[in-house]
Amino acid sequence: MVSRRQRTALLAAGALVAGLIAPVALAAPVYAAVTCDVGGFEIDGNFTAEDCAPGFDDWDNVAYDSTTQGGTYSASSKEDEDPAGWTSAGNTPDKGTFAEVFSFARIADGDYFTYVAWTRDNNTGTGGYAIEITNAGERVAEDGTPQPDRSLGGSVFYVEMQGSDLPDFLEGCVYTSVDDFPGVCSSDETGYFAEISEDGLFFEVGLNLTELSGVAPGCPPVSETTTVYVRSQTGQAGTEANLKGYVAPLQVDPPSTCGEILVDKETLPDEYDKDFEFAFAGEEGTIDFTLNDATDDEGALWSSGPIPAGTYTLEELVPAGWTLDDISCGTVEGHTTTIEIAEHEVVSCVFTNSLDVVPTEPAKPIKPTLAATGVDPMSGLWLGLLLFGAGGLVFTVRRARATRA
Repeated sequence: MVSRRQRTALLAAGALVAGLIAPVALAAPVYAAVTCDVGGFEIDGNFTAEDCAPGFDDWDNVAYDSTTQGGTYSASSKEDEDPAGWTSAGNTPDKGTFAEVFSFARIADGDYFTYVAWTRDNNTGTGGYAIEITNAGERVAEDGTPQPDRSLGGSVFYVEMQGSDLPDFLEGCVYTSVDDFPGVCSSDETGYFAEISEDGLFFEVGLNLTELSGVAPGCPPVSETTTVYVRSQTGQAGTEANLKGYVAPLQVDPPSTCGEILVDKETLPDEYDKDFEFAFAGEEGTIDFTLNDATDDEGALWSSGPIPAGTYTLEELVPAGWTLDDISCGTVEGHTTTIEIAEHEVVSCVFTNSLDVVPTEPAKPIKPTLAATGVDPMSGLWLGLLLFGAGGLVFTVRRARATRA
């Protein structure tokens, strides 16, 4: 598929809100040309990477989540009511159905981007769509009806499509809770990018949520889980519209810039049963932990957990009788290493120790084996042949004469 047309201008203004709670005044509109680079991702009406401009990603080379048509909301399910009460019933008209929906998210240039696309089976009629991104995990009813969890806030964006024309952005809203919905809404398109295929059967949007919703990447992130809900609406799309078709919730990476440090212990002799004490230190203080090469799970290394970019130290308290041979990460000084960790970086560190004196097991006495007996025909004495392991043979003469019949 190829692009029908590249969107040529967008209104640019200040962020819709400074955070998820406090709104700020909107700046005067400024017009700017749109390029293929939407956070390093192409919004060009197709799946193919690097056909819009060299060096940018598209759906065919990123790890996206996807789902297919799920069902239809009941007539009693309303956009501006608590989704916990939404149910399923009836059928979705062709203009409001989905063949497949895709989602992907990333952080680029300090902003948080979410990308959503879908295919449909026909390109006629007028329909509205809602793209909702919550700061909570996915929630569905027992019958599979998607019920967005708005308790931790989120964003929702409304677009309207007429046939195979490029969809119109109607408004975006930022809310902080169920009761606050729809929250602060604006028709400012700053941070919104869209394109449709030439045949009108594939549509994609790029959402700069930092500009649209004030969601700034950080550590810890605004939310530990981010869920995308896509649904169609009847009539005028918006916060008071009637719901129609839906797809199952989609998971995307939350706006986290956290890194992580993993630590492993190796010993010589291998897998020696010995506890080694460590101290991990950063701006938040010191964490003490122990590692054991014999009993620790190699598939579950010690982890610092999510940590912000910065400087950290790892120190091993080397026990008596052991030598610290190697530390595989950071800048090493003695028994300590200093690690500079960047945003999103995962550092693996191995501490290798050797035992100063390798103990040997004491020699066990060898019990002889009686291999043969007999009578010396010359002396009439009994003779016994003893075999000591793999060593030589020893003859022993018993001091007794054979009894003759």
